[in-house]
Amino acid sequence: FPNPSTGQFTVSLDNPANRPLTYSVFNTLGQAVEFGEWPEGLTDQLNIDLSAQGAGVYIIRLEGEGYQDSQRVMVR
Repeated sequence: FPNPSTGQFTVSLDNPANRPLTYSVFNTLGQAVEFGEWPEGLTDQLNIDLSAQGAGVYIIRLEGEGYQDSQRVMVR
């Protein structure tokens, strides 16, 4: 959230096992435009900055041991 945005997003996640996760951001062509790790010990929110990317729809994908989720976001 917020969605749509000018590029600054906060991803919220309930991660009670506090397991390490990775995130990837893909454009509509399926190209990874950003990736990183959700640091262990980070409670429930991660800030992602897509303001350097062009306007459009992006998919934020979260993955970890026994966990996978994706969220669609829009940059104006």
